[in-house]
Amino acid sequence: MKLKDIAKLASVSETAVSLVLNDKPTRISQEKQAEIRRIAKENNYRPNLAAKNLASKTTGTIGLIIPDLENPFFSGLAKSVEDELRKHNYLTFIVNSDDSHSNEKELLQLLVNSGVDGMLMTLSNESFLHKEEMVSLLKGLNTPYILVDRTYPNLKCNKVYYNNRLGGYLATKYLIDLGHKNIGFIKSPEQIFNGNNRYLGYLDAMREAEYSIDEQWSVESDFKYDGGYLSSEVLLEQADITAIVCANDLMAFGVMKKAREMRIKIPEDISLIGYDNLSFGEIMDTQLTTVKQDMKALGVEAVRILLSDMSSKGDKIQSELEPELLVKDTVRNL
Repeated sequence: MKLKDIAKLASVSETAVSLVLNDKPTRISQEKQAEIRRIAKENNYRPNLAAKNLASKTTGTIGLIIPDLENPFFSGLAKSVEDELRKHNYLTFIVNSDDSHSNEKELLQLLVNSGVDGMLMTLSNESFLHKEEMVSLLKGLNTPYILVDRTYPNLKCNKVYYNNRLGGYLATKYLIDLGHKNIGFIKSPEQIFNGNNRYLGYLDAMREAEYSIDEQWSVESDFKYDGGYLSSEVLLEQADITAIVCANDLMAFGVMKKAREMRIKIPEDISLIGYDNLSFGEIMDTQLTTVKQDMKALGVEAVRILLSDMSSKGDKIQSELEPELLVKDTVRNL
């Protein structure tokens, strides 16, 4: 059904129907407005969004750049963002950079050229090795955008993220409170901002307790399951280590596999804490104690800030969320 069909049934002009269905000011009586809406609803009328967007010089689309859709954290974040944007009648274009800086630049330009009304972006890990280039690119954007989860701390732009340093501290402090002193850490490469901050939180808690920190108690990995599996052996072989904190859950799951192969029991022989609270961890026999980052809350807050910027072009908003330690099955009291 088209506007002219509704107009004919309601005995009014097409302009009158358009004003009513778009909630525009009109002198049409309340009774006639109700009749127009009833006719539209009964006949399943859907507005021509292309024509509407053309008139408003918008596309009704938002771009979302994710670094790794295979990572359940980012796929969960993408779902949260898409769900929230749909409530506001936006179509979401979700693209995956594969944690590549060159892919990221290409996708960013592709979305801009596609005329998206706004963009949400989680930076690739490689982009932290090309910070000056990426910052220059972002500063030159005319399209409203927000950095989500991974950010450049000194860049003035819309951003929302969790306090990663606090999360690393909470995990380590919990172990310390249970009597652990020799605590290992599987970290990310130093240039990865979030992972490095989680490691700094670990150091904060250890120094606060005035515990010595052996350089051999920390190993570098890549935020992936295989990385956790391969890098954990050097820690699991050290008899003095009683607990390990991982910079994310995927690496912690890799540690659990390696421990099983080495016949090391968790938490009886060694305690383990992850980071992210990935949902599929719930199906495991031993559920991982972890630091929770609420993906839904992150997505909702990111959409709120972006839509606010798109409508008002006001001051840039920086929103820092607080993580939460979830105690499950992989830590024991010494």
